[in-house]
Amino acid sequence: MNGKPLEYGWHTEIVAHTTNDDTPWFRFRTTLHLPASLRLQQAARVEPQIILWLNSISMLMEGQAGSWRRVLLQQPTRNSLGAWGNDLPALYLLDQNDGVETMMFFDMDDMDWMSIENLPRFLVYRCSKVSHIERDGTQRMGVGLIADQATGDVLPAGDIRFTYWLLQLGSKHLSWRLFFRATEIMLLLLACSLIMNGADHLYGLGIIPSLGGTVWDSSFLLDDTTTFGGLVSALTGYRSRPDVLSLVVFVAYWVLVLWGLSRARTATLPKPKTA
Repeated sequence: MNGKPLEYGWHTEIVAHTTNDDTPWFRFRTTLHLPASLRLQQAARVEPQIILWLNSISMLMEGQAGSWRRVLLQQPTRNSLGAWGNDLPALYLLDQNDGVETMMFFDMDDMDWMSIENLPRFLVYRCSKVSHIERDGTQRMGVGLIADQATGDVLPAGDIRFTYWLLQLGSKHLSWRLFFRATEIMLLLLACSLIMNGADHLYGLGIIPSLGGTVWDSSFLLDDTTTFGGLVSALTGYRSRPDVLSLVVFVAYWVLVLWGLSRARTATLPKPKTA
């Protein structure tokens, strides 16, 4: 302050509040005890902001598979002038890399330093995620109350509180490994259906010959001409009356898929050490 350092005390409280479904919300409250009012410099350095660092990840992982597996909903939202609005600073972040949901909001009633004199703060603050690249090349990701610019306002003397609520949910109800395995199987089944349909079209155009008539009739179990049977056929390549061509394409596809999966699994297994 006026070119001189301002010494002040501070303390932080963390309290758990359990809801009806036994999900604990944590309230974080950091209080600064300012002996005098502090005018913030309107310069390149941003105003006080709160960041809770969640994890650290390599830049290679972030660039290839990390960012697209996250979903972020944040407030405030931008108005027609491009500025942030006055709605409650809050966020929801789903990080499928770690299988963690994070919800965060700030108690603006408790943060009375956002007074009439400091009203412009509502237009430069938002609740969002932020990333920071370390010197070793890793990237840290955090969430918090982020400032876009410094407004040069005053932090009044007294107790200045920064209060926010945080909830994190892990994947206790859903195994992400099982989820992605099921997704992989569905994609393989859908690819089989596309290849079967492609073979049918090529046969209809006379490009490939017919190798024989109907091999069997399983329409008494599931008829692919019905609504449900047609859906199964479109998703998996199922045929209730397959001819020889359809059977050959179906078997050849799954033989190639299983062979490719076995090679990929063998390549990922560690090689035994030799003496």
